[in-house]
Parts: sequence; structure tokens; C-alpha cells
Amino acid sequence: METNKTIPAGLSSLNNSQGIIAEDLLSKVEKSLKSNVEVGMENRVFSIRGSAGCGKSFLTAVLIGELKNITSKMMLTCPTHRSLAVAVKMAEEHKIEARTIHSYLKCKVTENYSTGTLELVQSLDKPIEPVDILFIDESSLVNSALFEMIQTQLFNNTIKVVVFVGDNNQLLPISKDDVNPIYTEAIPLTEYTLTEIVRQAKDNKIIQLVTKIREYITSQEYPAFSTMEALIKESVCEDIEVCTKIDDFYKKYQEVDYKDSIIACHKNASVASYNKQARKFNLGKVPSVVPLEALVFNESHLEGDEQIHTNNEIIVVKSCEQCYDEINDIDYWKVVTVKDTMFRCVDQACLVEFNEKLSDIAKDAKKAVGVTKTALWQRYFELKSSFQSVSYTYAGTITRLQGGSYPYVFIDFNELVSMANFLSKDDLYRLLYVGLSRASKKVIVFIK
Repeated sequence: METNKTIPAGLSSLNNSQGIIAEDLLSKVEKSLKSNVEVGMENRVFSIRGSAGCGKSFLTAVLIGELKNITSKMMLTCPTHRSLAVAVKMAEEHKIEARTIHSYLKCKVTENYSTGTLELVQSLDKPIEPVDILFIDESSLVNSALFEMIQTQLFNNTIKVVVFVGDNNQLLPISKDDVNPIYTEAIPLTEYTLTEIVRQAKDNKIIQLVTKIREYITSQEYPAFSTMEALIKESVCEDIEVCTKIDDFYKKYQEVDYKDSIIACHKNASVASYNKQARKFNLGKVPSVVPLEALVFNESHLEGDEQIHTNNEIIVVKSCEQCYDEINDIDYWKVVTVKDTMFRCVDQACLVEFNEKLSDIAKDAKKAVGVTKTALWQRYFELKSSFQSVSYTYAGTITRLQGGSYPYVFIDFNELVSMANFLSKDDLYRLLYVGLSRASKKVIVFIK
């Protein structure tokens, strides 16, 4: 039965393009949820895409607020813990739950002793919580395996409607053999594209710069990096600063509160180097683990079948104790977090030696066959899981920073240029796009 159409009052804060999208999506979702007959996937699966500055997050918040008039069974999810930290604030405001998509789908990383690989598998001992509407932010990071799991829950009606929100110009699933089905027209869905820069961002020089880079990515016409370097230098203003000397780069870093900043790199080796230097600036000469310092997990922390911490999760140290492992002849730290969880991590001074031990076992396992191969991989994973892999939070790879936001972002442009022989121009420009767009206040770029 048709009802008189009224424009929700909550949409008055949206611009014209956002309002058109919101009205159409709200109408379709309401019909889908209230329909007594089966509806097509294009009326159950929606994609909102748009670049930095187009107001995706604001539109999502408004949609959640309006959809609460239809149903309370909503959930906001993200592919990474980093992006979840941003989503939680929105979820709390609207009194809905926020999780990682892996947590919602009951996924966990499992060790395969036959192949020596880590696999993402679902643990369905308990049913997945039914929801009417599932929002998935940072959807460019959803790979084919995750989408298949989501699709399964759509088919069995555990999820009635899913709304993907993301930027198709950002980084795609890490595996080169994988695809993002949301942006490859591989599935039937209703797609909305935001193109209008919101009023608050029109004067933001960072947004203007990333918009130009986005145009290169969209057109697939990439200029030489020397042209990109010139563009960055031409964009210098109050929001964008260029340092041509590493000492000036470090000096600028020291001028801001490290809790409000991040040094964005591509290579793990660069992250480790910057973390070491930044930690020296901020804390001086201290042990490798100290109370009140933040650490980030490089992998999920499991105890049996229970996931204690997720990959990319940031924790704060409450207390720590240095210990010695006689069997493996290494120093390690027993760490208690402010959440009263506990884990062990190898002391930085022993980390190279520890990684060499793991590497030697892995080399032997790859050469072995049968039960010997299985036994070696089991030994490898048992030793590896005995100590958690954590890093400092002063610097991070751009890949891991996607979905996060920081007042001040420091980017080593030269490091990206050095990867020109190893990465495609598409990858390099996406990395630069994501790195620059993490900054909410100012970006400082190191260009020799």
C-alpha cells in the first residue's frame, strides 16, 4: 500500500546530492524491509562511494539516524580495527553497536600446519546475530572471501540489507590475486556516487590536493612523480608543508603532540626506523616497553579459540615486567594492558635473533615432507604465537592507516618514489592519496 511521501526532517542538513541519495536509499530500504515478498539483491545491497571531502561519514550518520525510525536492528562494521575506532564514535552517538566485520561474521585466523599459512575461517558454533541493516565502512578493503561470507548471510536472511560505504580510489584488498566485488560490477547492487565536495571541505587545501590525485587514479593517466612532486610543492600553504631536509622533518614532528600525529610510510623497515627515532624524541632512553605507552598489534592475539586482541588494534600498557625465556634464550616482556589483558612480546634487542629462529624453522618446513613438514610448521606457529608481534604507534604503513584520521600526518615522499620499480603507478598514487587524506589539520611532506 502506497503512503504519502514526506521528506524526513533529518535530511535538511544534507546538501542536494546527499539528499537525493538519502531519499532514494531510505525509500528502497523501507520497502525492502516491509515487503512480504522476496526482493532482488539490487534492493538489498547498496554502495555509497565518494572521495575524501564528499561527506560519506556525515551522510552515513544521517542515514542511521533516519533508519532508526524503521528498525533498531542495525550494526556498523569496518574491515580493520583502525577504522573501527572512528566508527565507534558514530555508533555511540546513535546507540547502535559497532564491530569489525570479522568479529560480526565470527571469523578468526587459523594456523594451517600442512601449508604453513594463516587462513581466515568462520567459527559458526553459535549463530550470527540477525540484523535488518548492516553498514560496512571502508568497503574498498572488503575482499572476495569476506564478501562471500556476507552474501551467504544475505541469502539466508540473517542480514536483510547491507550498505557498503567507501572510496574506490583508496587501497584495494592487499592480495594481488584478490578483487573487490563491490567496485568491479561483479554483483547486483544499487550504487550511489558522491561527487560534490561538502561546504566545510571546499577551502581545505589538503582536500583540494587529494582531489587532483583522485582524478589521476580515476582516469588511469598518471604523470611522472616529478610532476607530482611539483604539484605538492605548489600546494604549500598553512595546511600543507614541505621539508627538503630530514632534520627539518624531524623538527616539525617534535613541534606537535605525538598523540595527535602519525608518520606514514610504505615499507615496514621505514616504519621501524621512524618509530625508533620518534620514540627517542618523545621518551628518551627507556626500555623497549614502558607503562602508559601505546602499542599496536601486527597480528591477532589468540588464546585457544578466544581472540583477545585483533590485528591493528591499539592498546595502552598498564604494567610490564622483563623476563627471560631459557628454552629459546631470549628476553621478553610480560605486559598487562589497561583493559587487564595480558600478553608476551620479545624485547627489541632480541627481535632480530627471534625472527631468524622463526625463519630457520620455516625454511626447514618448506623443504620437508609428510609428518616432518607438519611437525615443523606446528613448532613454527607455537613459537610464533608464544610471543605477540607488536609495534610502536608513532609511525605506520599507509595500508594499515587506511580508515584512520590524525590531526597531523607526516609523509616520506622519497620512500614512495624509491618503490617506483616495485609498485605500479596505480598502487603508488593510491598510497599517496590515502596517506595525504588521513590528515584532518595539516600534512608535512618530506621531499629531498
